[in-house]
Amino acid sequence: MNFNFCVVERGPGIWVLNNTVLSNVNYVKRVKEIIVESMNCSLYDSEPLIWWDNLKYRIKRYSQVFSSDLVKEKKKEFFYIQNKIQRLCALQASGIDIDVTRLEILKLDLGKYELEKCKGAILRSKATWVTEGDKNTKYFLNLEKYKQESNSVKELYNENDEIVNDTDGILDIEYNFYKDLYSCVEIETDKLCDFLQHVDKKVNDDDKWICDSDMTLNEIAEALSSMSKN
Repeated sequence: MNFNFCVVERGPGIWVLNNTVLSNVNYVKRVKEIIVESMNCSLYDSEPLIWWDNLKYRIKRYSQVFSSDLVKEKKKEFFYIQNKIQRLCALQASGIDIDVTRLEILKLDLGKYELEKCKGAILRSKATWVTEGDKNTKYFLNLEKYKQESNSVKELYNENDEIVNDTDGILDIEYNFYKDLYSCVEIETDKLCDFLQHVDKKVNDDDKWICDSDMTLNEIAEALSSMSKN
């Protein structure tokens, strides 16, 4: 028997786009419309970085709503098929003749939904190994939950070297840490120059030119293509 006395509340985590929606025609069409609409904003020319952040936010919000509606619709279809199978099986158990072909088709359709659910759980759980044909959805869902809980911060030391393990206290420590980390402070130029004088390895002129030059579309496409899926 395991007892978990952790009083830290786990947050919502980081939202990640399910890239299967990229094959949805309606989703792609709407995202393109959002991009075109955003280009009419005055920030497109005056403040391109702010415009870019606003565009990403709009696409993210639409993607979240679209994905949520899609999940609800799939759940509705899943339970509808499940109920149909249960009714047909109940009739068959009662000795009533049923359309066996129809029952097998429904089972295949239900299996597709279960496989899709299992793949999602595998992806979110970040399992490093998956046996071909493994459909142990419960295992991967539990693994996903375990990963989320193990990655959460359960306690921190404050400035007095005291352990803090409540949610509000941990959030306060994290806030103050990053506030101090990114705050504006005066730079000691002498120490900076002294440090750089002891750096032996420096980039040559060719590498400097490459780093300073603008990125090309081919470089961006190559970087995106080399990224691992999901």
